[in-house]
This record gives sequence, structure tokens and C-alpha cells, in this order.
Amino acid sequence: MTGSNKARREPDGNSWRLAVYDTSALVLLLWIVHGLDRVLPAELVALLGIRPLAADGLLRVFTAPFIHIDLPHLVSNSLALLPLGVISLRYSRWLAGEAMVTALLVSGAITWLFGGAGTLHCGASGLVFGLIGFLIANGMFRRSIGAFLLAVLVALVYGGALQTVLPLPGVRASGISWPMHLGGLLGGLLTAFHLRRTQR
Repeated sequence: MTGSNKARREPDGNSWRLAVYDTSALVLLLWIVHGLDRVLPAELVALLGIRPLAADGLLRVFTAPFIHIDLPHLVSNSLALLPLGVISLRYSRWLAGEAMVTALLVSGAITWLFGGAGTLHCGASGLVFGLIGFLIANGMFRRSIGAFLLAVLVALVYGGALQTVLPLPGVRASGISWPMHLGGLLGGLLTAFHLRRTQR
């Protein structure tokens, strides 16, 4: 009975091997889609990216995270998604999945509403910022030394990127989708708060 109670105090730990496998599969999918985008006659960015306030924009919420404008864009998101995905899935596969789904939905909705008329938004950065927000907030809301230390590590490594969630002049000039970053971050924060007492 004691062992059973102890097992319930922390979210379900996933094996490192499975966490690496799942995250690698997701990143590989991004690269496969990008490869198809390079060889297909139609540009997938134009077909599947989010066009703010467009009638079909909400449907593209589910496709835009898998499309990237160019190779540097894909490499940047892949290099961030790999460690964040592995760490999150190793901590809890269920909670990480909830965070990614929520981040996808919230980032897509905010981008569609506030992205700006005539712009086009795509990329997995909403998922990246969703995991950043989830890991940092999870360490704040849970009474766990491990979760807190993990939050500190993520804040130290990725904290500088949080300035891109605001429509600052430099962010706008660089072409970064601040609403996608902001929405992803909010999605991760909301997930951590909502599921703060969930022991799965």
C-alpha cells in the first residue's frame, strides 16, 4: 500500500528511450512535410498556413504547425522541440500531450485573431513555446523539487526567447510570429495550472 501511494504523488514517468522515440518521430514528420513542400508544385505554406481572420483560417490551426517557410525556420524549431519534447515526455507523457494539444489550439486561435490581415503564419513554434510554458509553470504549481529544478533549467536556457511573445518592433521586423509564440506559451501555462493536481 505504501508503494502504491508513493507512485501516485508524481506524474507517470516515461522512459527516456520512449520519450526520445516519440519526439524524434514528431520532428521527423516535420522534416518529411518540409521535403514534400520542396518537391510539390503547390506551396504548402500558402495552402496550409494560418491566414488571420480568413474564413478557412480556423481549419489551418491543425496544419500550420507542420509547415515551415524555409530550412532555417525548420532547423530552429527542430533544435528547440527535440530537448523540450524529450524532457516533457520523460516527465509525463499524458501531461506533455495535453500541453501540446492545448498549445496548438490556443496559439492557432490567437494567431487567427491577432496575426494581422494579409499575413501568413506557420511553424511548430507554438508547440515549442507551449512546452516552455508548461515546464516552467509546472514547476511553480506542483510541490515537487524535481519539477521546480526542471522549471529553473528551462527558464535559464529558453528564458531569453520569451521576449518574442510580445509585438515589439524588433520582433515584428524579424518576421517572427509573436501571436503564435504567445498563444503557445499561454496554452502551456493554462495546462500546467489546470492539471496541477493531476497525478498522471
